[in-house]
Amino acid sequence: MTTRAIHDCPVAACTRMVPSVDLLMCAQCWRRVPAELQAAVWHAWNRGLPPDLGALLDAQQAAIAAVDASDAARAARRAARGSAPESGVVRDAAGAIVRGPSLPCGCPLDSGCDGRHLWGTP
Repeated sequence: MTTRAIHDCPVAACTRMVPSVDLLMCAQCWRRVPAELQAAVWHAWNRGLPPDLGALLDAQQAAIAAVDASDAARAARRAARGSAPESGVVRDAAGAIVRGPSLPCGCPLDSGCDGRHLWGTP
């Protein structure tokens, strides 16, 4: 019988929940794990038999590290292109925030704007 419980995805940048203790991480992150590491996790898990805990832990940590490394590489590429990782935040050369996050119309998030000015209604 499978034990159902919800836990956090162990990938550092992920905020999703995992629907079962039988799953290492959320499906979106699992798809980003290289196939050879996925196979290593499944082999060490040894479904139905007592797992080799040392091999299982090593395989799980390698899978999590692979996704974390992918996220770090993506962030580095964004930084190299000069785009800020925070949505809508613009920084000057010194790193100070010049313009904060805004609504699609350009109004600040805390302005209380409902977008009516986009259609000419007050």
